[in-house]
Amino acid sequence: MKNIGKTNLVILLAGLILLQFSSCVKREFDAPPIDNIPEGSIITIDSLRSMYQGADIVIDTVMSIYATVTADESTGNLYKTAFVQDTTAGLQLTYPYSGGLYQGDSVRISLEGCLLTSYGGAIQLELIHVDSNIVKQFPGQQIEPKLVTLPDLLTYEYEGQLIKLEDVEIASSELGQTWADADGKESRDITLTDCSSTQGVVIRTSGYAKFADEMLPGGKGSLIAVASQYNGAIQLTLRNLDEVMLDSNRCDGSSPNVVFFINKNFEDGSITSGGWVTKRVVGTTDWSITEFSGNSMAKVTNWNGSVNSESDVWLISPALDLSASNAPVLSFTNICNYTGANLELYISTSYDGTSLPDAANWTQVTFTLSSGSWAEQYSGDIDLSPYKVSSVYIGFRYQGSTSDGKTWELDDIKVMDN
Repeated sequence: MKNIGKTNLVILLAGLILLQFSSCVKREFDAPPIDNIPEGSIITIDSLRSMYQGADIVIDTVMSIYATVTADESTGNLYKTAFVQDTTAGLQLTYPYSGGLYQGDSVRISLEGCLLTSYGGAIQLELIHVDSNIVKQFPGQQIEPKLVTLPDLLTYEYEGQLIKLEDVEIASSELGQTWADADGKESRDITLTDCSSTQGVVIRTSGYAKFADEMLPGGKGSLIAVASQYNGAIQLTLRNLDEVMLDSNRCDGSSPNVVFFINKNFEDGSITSGGWVTKRVVGTTDWSITEFSGNSMAKVTNWNGSVNSESDVWLISPALDLSASNAPVLSFTNICNYTGANLELYISTSYDGTSLPDAANWTQVTFTLSSGSWAEQYSGDIDLSPYKVSSVYIGFRYQGSTSDGKTWELDDIKVMDN
């Protein structure tokens, strides 16, 4: 009996070993070798792009491109998207699932079954599956950005490519805000200019980017980005803020260390965003958003389309802490038309932020008024040095009567310190 038991035990152990070996072999064959992804003829990205002639193409030929990933999803500024580049051109890739491609990956992309299309004028390759269309060759391969100028970009020759710009700066009207709306997860377009060009380009940043809530740099310098286009406008995508070096004096010689306490340009379509409030003392007239030539601004009028109404309504800023400022300055643009009372500007250090304005003391401040007929007027630099305390409010007061009332518009309200 003992000999039979030992024999059975040996047979059992041998069977288990054989089963384990068989299982390992089976798992190995379950994952197809990477070489199974067909290669076919090899073409360049430039040749692939030239195949697109305005109509979508589903590629039904076995062919491949070799390229390096220049931008990925790791910072949140791209989603289900990557950019690749070879020695001839660059291209945007979109795929149905997030992840799988990383900056610096050297890859072969099998094109069969992919869709060559255009979105907003930018040529891109869609329907890519990382597992079935892409063979990774080597990681850590980097593409040197091409040094270009803004006029170069405006030729649209660098679409999809990694580029570097020098002697550029964020437009002054954009300063004082973040790269995107991180709270609302809304993307934002920021205008980039240089010292001589009359036309800028857009840096578009996703509200999901890890750096969305970082303040825009105020200086001049260099940056690296991927170039693309959307509906005829050049659009840049940042990879990370380490490649944004805007820290020298601006084109006009001003310091890059300008501190913005307010930069209200109404482009978000909201009167009250950023802590602004309106207070109606008399009547039902209120401030609203209007748009002209693609530019949003604040508007107030006591004309309802048939009659004027008695009105006294304020637009009031959030509390500003100017206690540590050096030489704070307020500026804005104003526009008006028709007849009636002028817009008035007030400063208060006793307002509580919620009550009607007459609950606090306000000091009226003069500024340069629009001459009317929809003429746009810069207010001039209004010195706020007498108000360097921890709680300062700025109020714009509109008044109208039953017999008249101007229409006033405000834009680009800024309080900054240099």
